[in-house]
Amino acid sequence: MKLSQKLIREIRMKIAAVNKSSLKDVDIITHTCLPFSSHFEIDSIRLFIHWSQLIKYDYEFLIALIKAEECSIGYRAKYKGFNILISKKGITITGSISNYFVGHTNTLPYSELRNAIEKLGAELSIDLHEARLFRLDINNNIITDQYINAYTHHLFTHLSRFKRLEQVDGVKFKTNSKELVFYNKSKEIYEKRGVVADNWFRIEFRIIKDVKKYTGLEKMKDLYKIENYHRLLNLFYSHYIKVKKQTVSNTDFKQYKSKKEYANHLMLKGVEAKGGDKDVRREIEQMDSQGMFTNRNHKYRLNRMLDDLLNTNSLTIIHPLAVELNRKFEKFYTSELKNNLN
Repeated sequence: MKLSQKLIREIRMKIAAVNKSSLKDVDIITHTCLPFSSHFEIDSIRLFIHWSQLIKYDYEFLIALIKAEECSIGYRAKYKGFNILISKKGITITGSISNYFVGHTNTLPYSELRNAIEKLGAELSIDLHEARLFRLDINNNIITDQYINAYTHHLFTHLSRFKRLEQVDGVKFKTNSKELVFYNKSKEIYEKRGVVADNWFRIEFRIIKDVKKYTGLEKMKDLYKIENYHRLLNLFYSHYIKVKKQTVSNTDFKQYKSKKEYANHLMLKGVEAKGGDKDVRREIEQMDSQGMFTNRNHKYRLNRMLDDLLNTNSLTIIHPLAVELNRKFEKFYTSELKNNLN
């Protein structure tokens, strides 16, 4: 696509104006990361703007600004951490609004979300407030009391109707449309940015499709309404508290008062010998995938039996590190609701 000299000059002037006002875009990183601005933040988003909303839009300016290259379905490019696709239907923008606005070593307060979207929209000359919302991530950030590596794998064992996947730096629970991820944020930013941020633990809830179905949100501007943000927080919270946490033995078998309690104690020791809750559930999943159950309810009943065993107060207590995370998540969740009432 050949551009006129006049248009090229206009594009250069627009780019210069954008760069002049974008000192925040340059990552000025110290060796040690300071505490983040907010415990909760909106992170990755996917926005779509149909061409009907872009009448007389100068798409050649956008192609030049983001240095887009032609592909089989239009034009594609990376721009300040965002993947941008210009297609026959419209423009799709996917990426972290937090990383874009405050960098990789801080978090984006909800009070700054609209300003972040406004800034990106101004750079692209697009009203992003009216864009449709097709992905939405929210996360909670915690500084752990103990060494971060103790928190990221074994503490989170099961979430009903979600597939559990262990990762290098944590664990992910996923369905076709939602994910709940627990991971070592300290490790991620050190490997990607060379920044030391001790004991930074992140819990991230991702709605990777069907955003409107789960949240009622259709456009980006809908998220600026505090009642909608609270609905998203509540959805995140409800998923977090449903995750089964690792338990540990609560008492000595000599204190049991019935043979049933002793029998449950032996079963619990068997679970521990197999590696704990998550390993037993993994084995149940493997048995199911291999077609070993003649009745589809067998998998459900085994998981239910395991739940009952691990939730018996006389036998187990939640792992102390999981108790710590529960307490902090609850505290930050309550605080976030109060801080954004106005």
